[in-house]
Amino acid sequence: MTRNPSSRHCITGTATICPGWNSRTICLVTPSSRRFHERKIASGISMRAILAFAFLFVFLDAFAAEADLLEESLKDCDKNQLAMNFCARHRFDLADKELNSLFKQRRDRLDASGARERLRAAQRAWLAFRDKDCLYEAGPREESGSIWPLAYFSCMERHTRRRSEDLKGHR
Repeated sequence: MTRNPSSRHCITGTATICPGWNSRTICLVTPSSRRFHERKIASGISMRAILAFAFLFVFLDAFAAEADLLEESLKDCDKNQLAMNFCARHRFDLADKELNSLFKQRRDRLDASGARERLRAAQRAWLAFRDKDCLYEAGPREESGSIWPLAYFSCMERHTRRRSEDLKGHR
């Protein structure tokens, strides 16, 4: 699309923002001429702000729909494979939050003599082990089909709960 400087019209195209004009300018189609004309936004809101608001609205609507789907799936975890996958992920997330809380409590109680760093190193090594072990147990995602998330997150939850018990048992 190009701009004709003498007539201040957008020559062709279906864009809603006129290139080269300021952010307070939008182009509107006039039914008779099929040309885009410069129109100032009276309220002073820039076109970028309008587009950002529209994008945010669409994003929040999609997020709300996903939250509704998750909530519905958590009501009946045996309903179908998707619900079982959501529930497995949700149970893992809960176990992971508990583990993170226990880890921070344990770390904060340790003195700075090197015990904190040893705990941090042990936790990092354990996380690497857990992730690799669950990838091994669940198998390749592309070969497992729709049950893969259930197998993977169930393994992640099991390991995470065991690690929480280990941290609870330490002095």
